[in-house]
Amino acid sequence: MKKVNALVLGLAVLLAFSCEKEKKDDPAPETPQPAEATFKGCILTQDSSFSGSYKINYKHNAKGQITELKYFTRTDTTTEQFTYKPDGNIVTFSYSNPQEGAGYLSYQYNANNLISRIDINNQPKGSGQFALDLYMLFTYDSLQRVKQRTSFYPPFTTWSYQDRYTYLPTGNIVVKRYTDGNGIPMLTNTTEYGFDTKKNPTPTQLTLIGDELYTSHNTTYKRSVHHTTNVTNEFFITYQYNADDYPVNRTVVRNNYPTGGNAYKYHCQ
Repeated sequence: MKKVNALVLGLAVLLAFSCEKEKKDDPAPETPQPAEATFKGCILTQDSSFSGSYKINYKHNAKGQITELKYFTRTDTTTEQFTYKPDGNIVTFSYSNPQEGAGYLSYQYNANNLISRIDINNQPKGSGQFALDLYMLFTYDSLQRVKQRTSFYPPFTTWSYQDRYTYLPTGNIVVKRYTDGNGIPMLTNTTEYGFDTKKNPTPTQLTLIGDELYTSHNTTYKRSVHHTTNVTNEFFITYQYNADDYPVNRTVVRNNYPTGGNAYKYHCQ
């Protein structure tokens, strides 16, 4: 599945309506229904690489939530669609690609309205049916931050890997990945992330399924250590921002070498 970076800004504004006092012998008035106001702010409409290797176009509903995106590369196109509950939580995320097949994700939430489980079902091209390929369970700390993500692959008899999150006083986040070494957790990767204080246009609900980490701010630093191969990669990411504090240009330097970047376009109102 293609990695998708975009911002879900779901703000439901309910307008209260008043009605006249019921008059004697008049029929009871209909109960007024709350109306939804059009989202005000910036919504992401396009994300494209400087090199032209990809372009993502976004569609949104009146609440500013992503309803569809098309991910174009030089060789194919992936279409992704989203549905939401009235409270703004994502319910399903489906995708299709003529060359790869189709799939969908379903989300479950805990009593605190935080994602507790994600199921990923795929239908490889030509298979004719969907099958569960992966499911993930999430636990949280007392501040309702992700504490651990545990992933299970077929045959689902035991977990395949765990990501454990540590939140540093500096604001950085450290993620340690463990694999199942015959019932004994084995540390394979450690990644530290740093962030700016601006607004992030990517949806945190979706990036929970990937290996990247996104918060309400933008990643400015990433240092990843692969313990089994002793390989370290260090990234520095810089941005240019618009007047609403959203990034419009992003450049990446990996191990002191520029590796490209991307540009964001918005519809602001």
